Amino acid sequence: MQVIARDITERRRAEEALRESEEKTRNLFSTDLVAIYIFEADTQQLLDVNEAFVRLYGWSREELLTMHAYDISAEPQRVEAARREAATAHSMHIPLRYHRKKDGTIFPIELFSGPFSWKGRNVRYGMIIDISERQRAEAELQRLYNQLQADADTQAQLLREVNHRVKNNLISILGLLLIERRYAPAEGRAYMNAVLDNTARRVTGLLAVHQMLSESHWAPMRLSALVERLITTEIHALPKRRSAIAAIQPSLIDVSPRQASNLALVINELTTNTLKHALNDRDLVQISVRFDLDAQFIQLEYRDDGPGYPPEVLNGEYRSVGLHLVKQLVTETLRGALTLFNDGGAVALVRLKVEETERT
Repeated sequence: MQVIARDITERRRAEEALRESEEKTRNLFSTDLVAIYIFEADTQQLLDVNEAFVRLYGWSREELLTMHAYDISAEPQRVEAARREAATAHSMHIPLRYHRKKDGTIFPIELFSGPFSWKGRNVRYGMIIDISERQRAEAELQRLYNQLQADADTQAQLLREVNHRVKNNLISILGLLLIERRYAPAEGRAYMNAVLDNTARRVTGLLAVHQMLSESHWAPMRLSALVERLITTEIHALPKRRSAIAAIQPSLIDVSPRQASNLALVINELTTNTLKHALNDRDLVQISVRFDLDAQFIQLEYRDDGPGYPPEVLNGEYRSVGLHLVKQLVTETLRGALTLFNDGGAVALVRLKVEETERT
């Protein structure tokens, strides 16, 4: 009795294992996303296929079950390759193979294959993904990338040419101003020289900011770096017996190329004003620049420790080319606000609206 009971138990276990295997097969074959086939490892005979496989290859199920796995392959030496793959006892992943449809179309596939228990037999399964669209998409992405790269190279070349020409033009203008200064007539020479010097200084400032923008490929510019470079350039041009110390607050605030170009002139004018008036009766002046940023506005505070602005400047009675230029640039071009006052020296507050910038 014990032997009979043991036999019945083992048979039930085998039947249960078979049912589970068949259930797994049904679940596996029910997918509509992947083409699946089962084949004999030794002979390569196709034993079963799902509907997705039939639709993908174009043969009927009846036709496919008379075929072998290598019949759908478009690879060179397809029979030998298929047999070598089937001879492996473990699962495998082949990222690229080429198969053939009934109508002769050759297409790329991704193959997953491995051992499988099917109707009590040890066979192999194959799961196939048609990667034609993926390859087309990858090829299109590569084409777009190559086109973007070519466009970027062309734009970079054009930008270099434009930057080179603008720089040369500014240098030419600066040279012409210096020549005009040299040949200015004796009558009114002092006034003429002052005008030419001021204009040359402004062109030099434009040249400096243009060089910075060229180096950054006209990307948003760090405001503190711009201010430091412009003020340092002006200080280095001082006579040997005069000097200035500049304290520039480090800042992560960026400004757009448009703002940078206009602010360069503003900073130049403010620095020139300091070096001209605060060094009248002494040999050293101190300059400090601070920055502040809120959600919508950038504030730049420029101050020196000189005698401050005269009352006629603060009440608007006195106007110079420099102050007029600063006010026009800040309020009209940059659509900001300018405030001048004295606090242990001259103080200028420039308030600008934040412009959208993308730092590269």
